[in-house]
Amino acid sequence: MAKINIRIAQDGTIVPVEEINLDQVTNTQLIQEMVSSGQIQAPAQGHEYRLAGKNNEILTETVTLKEAGFKDGDTVTLLDKGIGANFDGSGTDADDGPYVDDDSDIDDGPL
Repeated sequence: MAKINIRIAQDGTIVPVEEINLDQVTNTQLIQEMVSSGQIQAPAQGHEYRLAGKNNEILTETVTLKEAGFKDGDTVTLLDKGIGANFDGSGTDADDGPYVDDDSDIDDGPL
């Protein structure tokens, strides 16, 4: 069994998680357990939680914490993500397709 710390990205709060089996617990299970046990509040409507992996990549697939590269004593970052938002700056979103701003809502009349 291992101990990890969860750092809540929005406010920097550290939540210790003790006696966790990194070989068996997945990123999604960890988040669900933290919400159901009251360690963190449920995400706001239109938001979801995601964990950042060992190299700060957003874990989009369900993997064990060991598969994500975590070991005993590590700190894991929990991010609050708006559903449909992206973290990588690419302007794309798996739910809505590529972001396109054609400025059609802007009046480009005489300056």
